[in-house]
Amino acid sequence: MKFLYYDILFLIISVIVVAIFLYKHKKKLQIESKILLLYRTQWGIKLIDKISKKFPKSIKVLSYISIFFGYILMAGGIYLIWLSLILIINAVALPKIPPLFPLIPYLPDLFKISFLPPFYFTYWIITIGIVAIVHEFAHGIFARADKIRLKSTGFGFLGPFLAAFVEIDEKQMTKKSVKTQLSILSGGSFSNLILAVLFMIVLNLFFVSCYSPAGMGFNTYTLGIVNLSTISAINNIGISNADYQKISLAYSQLNLTNKTQDLRIISDEKSYFIDPISFELQMKSKQGLIVAYEDTPAYKNKLSGAITELTYKETKFQIKNQADLSSALSTLHPGDEITLKTTTATYSFNLAADSKNSSKPYIGVGIMISKSKLAWLADFLFLNKKDPSVYYAPKSKNDFLAGLTIFISNLLFWIVIINVSVMLVNMLPFGIFDGGRFFYITVLGLTKSTKKAEKCFKIANFIILMILMLMMVVWFFKIL
Repeated sequence: MKFLYYDILFLIISVIVVAIFLYKHKKKLQIESKILLLYRTQWGIKLIDKISKKFPKSIKVLSYISIFFGYILMAGGIYLIWLSLILIINAVALPKIPPLFPLIPYLPDLFKISFLPPFYFTYWIITIGIVAIVHEFAHGIFARADKIRLKSTGFGFLGPFLAAFVEIDEKQMTKKSVKTQLSILSGGSFSNLILAVLFMIVLNLFFVSCYSPAGMGFNTYTLGIVNLSTISAINNIGISNADYQKISLAYSQLNLTNKTQDLRIISDEKSYFIDPISFELQMKSKQGLIVAYEDTPAYKNKLSGAITELTYKETKFQIKNQADLSSALSTLHPGDEITLKTTTATYSFNLAADSKNSSKPYIGVGIMISKSKLAWLADFLFLNKKDPSVYYAPKSKNDFLAGLTIFISNLLFWIVIINVSVMLVNMLPFGIFDGGRFFYITVLGLTKSTKKAEKCFKIANFIILMILMLMMVVWFFKIL
């Protein structure tokens, strides 16, 4: 939390510096599309020339690889937005953040996205700098390798958002072969792919070197399935011969103005708990079943964090994974009073009896493993995290070094994520992205017909636009 104050101060200073820069160089600024400010320079052109002249053979080989991955990334981008649409349609609950929203600093905190690490302004400026500069330089290197003139480099300002650019001589580029144009257009996303893989490797090496198992993580309390016909009460309102209409009537009688407190559902003389929003969504599905939290010590005490230590009388058990917790509980009995230490607090309570075996003690925490088709991304990022129940913490016991470790790992995480996002989105066959022109030139090269290429380009634009609009419409009505 302390770093947040420094980060906000850095943000304020950066805004002032940019404002002063724009004011001092206002005569050199050019407005494009009425909203974009461009500051043109010659920075980096000599370096681009030097690289393109020093490694011509390597760049030629890479140009073919870039085109190949251009098509792969285009297919990946289309699959990503289509999969996102399906996930939004099928989701029971959705976060408040729109599916089409710019990646701005503090986004996870603003929209309460708990599964993402903080996204400080410092992360944003460093990541955007790395991603954008390398992306644009790649365009320039492929262009200069084929003797295409670079007019300028520079920075763009779209309100508070920054961008880098390399301005290529378009007249010279359009006279070049299809292969040359495709390599230039795909070069930016190809560079992001290389960066994503490199930083993923660095992230994993850093993680292995600086983190170690420090507790058992959990992301849910024990869940139970309740048949609607067995419900006998919701909070203090009794229900006899329950059905959908009677349960809906009882719920409406609660007249809830504050939906932050969980409902208590009585079924077969057992208590279950569920938040009102989730209850409403599950009732709308009319499946005849409700998934709710069981009445466990973990739920009653609102356990949070990762379990690091269990104490019973004078005996202390160090907990580093699910196996350690199971081993400790195997020596105890239902009713035993224990003290449980987590990364966020310390709790004392009596162990319950396992509903499946009354002789075994029970806490009521578990791991819910995502079956989402996007879950592969987490596996891609953290190759070494094989046990989802293990909570990892910095090896250093020094507060400053531990904080620095977390800062660096989160920064590496965002660099990978943003590179992956840019390389996929940028290759979509849509007008404003490199992928749009890449698609157009591909069709033009195959058909040798400008009319056919333009028609296919318009169709691709329409399809992508419809998918994106449908995502927004479905999201909007689902959060109402």
